[in-house]
Amino acid sequence: MKVLIVLLFATILLTFSNASNLDEINANASETDEVIELIATQKPPVRFIDKVRAIGRKQAVGVKGKLMCGGRPVRNATVKLWDNDMFDPDDLIAETHVNEDGTFEVSGFAISITAIDPQLRIYHNCRSSSKVCRRKITFTVPDNYVNKGMQVNKWFDLGVPNMEIGVKHKEEPHCY
Repeated sequence: MKVLIVLLFATILLTFSNASNLDEINANASETDEVIELIATQKPPVRFIDKVRAIGRKQAVGVKGKLMCGGRPVRNATVKLWDNDMFDPDDLIAETHVNEDGTFEVSGFAISITAIDPQLRIYHNCRSSSKVCRRKITFTVPDNYVNKGMQVNKWFDLGVPNMEIGVKHKEEPHCY
């Protein structure tokens, strides 16, 4: 679309810069109107990802659990379910926040030609004194908890992890 706009602008400049009288400007303006109409009626190109979604299959996944920080429920944590993609940006499947008691359920579906690779990413402040950064821990959801369709058939139960734990190579700060 940007290329078309640049071409349109160049056409208009050339049209009026080469005109020597009013009749030429009116004639050239008519040609410019035709170019504008041609550009305006062009359909946007179909993106590759749109083609993939058209032939991909729906795959659902769900995770539940309870997050603790020592002996207390984690509060104000965000839980996100992602499809971890190798060659393009990861796709957010669903997002939720923990309840007052630290429990959560997050589920959704993604459309993909290949099997989705779901990850659970938890953003929390347990064992962190930072006001601008949250700890981010990533869990890989086993493949056998992914099913065809849009509804979850088999939930992955994360259990009750103590978020005080440090997870080497799977934890990183997430700052605002």
